[in-house]
Amino acid sequence: MKKNMEKTVSLIKDIVKNTDREIKRFALQHYKKELPEYYNIYLSLSKGGKRIRPLLVAAGYLTKKKNYKVVLHILALVEGIHNFLLIHDDIVDNDNLRRGVPTFHIQLKRKKYREAKELAMIFGDLLLFDCLKSIDKIKLPTKNKYFALKTTFDCASRTGLGEILDITNKATNIETLSEKEIFYSTLNKTAFYSFEMPLSVGYALATGGYKGEFRSFALLAGKAFQMQDDLLGIFATQKYLQKPIGSDLKEDRATVFFKRVYTKANAKEKKFLKSVLGKPQRRETLDRVRKIAIKHGVSKKMKKEIINHLNKASKIIEKMKIRKEAKDIVFLVLEMIKKRNKQIPG
Repeated sequence: MKKNMEKTVSLIKDIVKNTDREIKRFALQHYKKELPEYYNIYLSLSKGGKRIRPLLVAAGYLTKKKNYKVVLHILALVEGIHNFLLIHDDIVDNDNLRRGVPTFHIQLKRKKYREAKELAMIFGDLLLFDCLKSIDKIKLPTKNKYFALKTTFDCASRTGLGEILDITNKATNIETLSEKEIFYSTLNKTAFYSFEMPLSVGYALATGGYKGEFRSFALLAGKAFQMQDDLLGIFATQKYLQKPIGSDLKEDRATVFFKRVYTKANAKEKKFLKSVLGKPQRRETLDRVRKIAIKHGVSKKMKKEIINHLNKASKIIEKMKIRKEAKDIVFLVLEMIKKRNKQIPG
């Protein structure tokens, strides 16, 4: 058991190291010559990160094949698509920190802030197009590449829908929003592109087919991941998150966390919770939000739900008839997510 774990950890380290090299090679090929400023910023923002998506692409491919390096180029492209979404997300959320460094539009030092945001958004679009275009270059059967691209487009479309719903679902309207509506936004925003897309892309490249179990897995893992992300955005430190805390409150975003805290709160607490929305979050404000959540047992219950969802997701993978190597990577990814729960009280 211990040897198997050590072998999987070693494989994951190898995947991450080679993905990082491939990300740099991709950026060098596409942006170094014509867009050197953007090249340097992209590399600075590409450092760090959990690399969950490249690991899941590798796992998807290893379900039926033995050498993930055949699709190493794709691992970097999926991470590139993730970075495209982060660049846009940081602009929409007006965030100035990502992975411990200034966000893309902040690093684009322009006299006019609006111009920096516009250029960053356009570069994000360019990054997406270059990643999609490059998927076709891999030397695999056309059918396999077709299914990989189809999955990517399907999940990207759902992510766009999720982002629109995330912005339009205002926390100030929390009384009229159901938890089901908020979760629908969450699943579109997170579950498909973070979990289903990478696994399905890897599997499509290996087989030219699709596994329905990956969607069932993604719905559970994505739900857990987003719930955890919402909690960390309130309870974790900026040093741990490497991005601003309290962003959902500042941007008036409806989350399951806020819905549950508001539902449990008394009249005085409800008034306070509404008063903090749409404003920069001070330490004492976040401390009070935390205390209300802990008082009503919201964070404790959500932590248990997160673990429950991840355990159910793990069982889906366990029952699948795929190579053990692929399963072990997914299990370790789920363990990585579980460990983040330690930052949340309760």
